[in-house]
Amino acid sequence: MVKNKRLTFGLTIFLFAISMILYQYFFSGFTDLKNPAKSPNVVISDVGVQDSVLTFQGYNKGGESGYIINAKVTDGNFTVEMNAEELGNYPKDRIENKNINTVKGNKYSLQFPRGGKAIIDIELPVGFKKENLQLQLTDVSGKVFAYPYNKSK
Repeated sequence: MVKNKRLTFGLTIFLFAISMILYQYFFSGFTDLKNPAKSPNVVISDVGVQDSVLTFQGYNKGGESGYIINAKVTDGNFTVEMNAEELGNYPKDRIENKNINTVKGNKYSLQFPRGGKAIIDIELPVGFKKENLQLQLTDVSGKVFAYPYNKSK
């Protein structure tokens, strides 16, 4: 009986140590000890427009979770803007998650957890020009993540 307790305790400590080492390794705990990633870094890519729907991929590349409280799409003449409440209640069928860390709406914002990657669709109104679109996502900290999109390029 005593051997089983010691074996169980030893295996528990061993597995805990392995999991902590792997976490430190994969999230740069050994190479970046000062941890400068205190703010989110949401990268916007693969922006496209088809049939009045703007599609983009958002990825929180590092730092803490990003809480997007404002999304703005403009073509120079018209602007579509969504506030924190609209983003918090964003339809799940408009978000296609690519990683285990899911991008989702919470009560106050659209949450991009660390490592969260998703393809998001935004409905554009009729008459919205598809040339020279600009997309801006604003985090709760005030940091702006932007992507200019020019169809002619």
